[in-house]
Amino acid sequence: MKHVLALTLAAMAAGCSSNAAGGNHGATNAPAGASTTASTAAAAPVEAGAPGAPALDVYPGATKLATQMHGSMTFCGTKMTTVVYHVKDANAQTVAAWYSSHIPGAISIKVPAQDQSVVEVFEPGGHAAAAISQIHFNPQLASAAKGLGADRVILGLETFDPPVSSDTIDMVRSAANGDATASATMKARCAETGD
Repeated sequence: MKHVLALTLAAMAAGCSSNAAGGNHGATNAPAGASTTASTAAAAPVEAGAPGAPALDVYPGATKLATQMHGSMTFCGTKMTTVVYHVKDANAQTVAAWYSSHIPGAISIKVPAQDQSVVEVFEPGGHAAAAISQIHFNPQLASAAKGLGADRVILGLETFDPPVSSDTIDMVRSAANGDATASATMKARCAETGD
């Protein structure tokens, strides 16, 4: 089911530090850039409404990463721009619940992923979404991962131009729920994503 939101995860990973370790750390399917560096930890949070800020509110205490993607990526016929953050002292479920409660009519989609929590919370008009991901490390590596900050939530605040259609959001939800036809349709329709 990785390809359902592969572009989202790729966008989020691209915004993370290039100093991340590349090997398997006890979690499979881990997005690149899961660890943080001193330069990203010192980055200041961005408030909603500030120049260059995303359309959605920034989760309280989230830290904007110093390294960000430049420009937009194509996602199913729309241009997606992502601003990436690390969230300290919260898990993916807590962050996803916060966005679900702060976006009126939010459409929350939990994407099955081994050793990860992955949730996409869409604004119902398809203008914006919060993509939330967190790697879960095996017990032997959990302490080291925590010490490096690699277990932190990665938050991508996405904007879409034009908005993602309700049909596409429904297709993403169906594919995430295991619908093979929706998954194949999404892969065919969104082939330009490289998934």
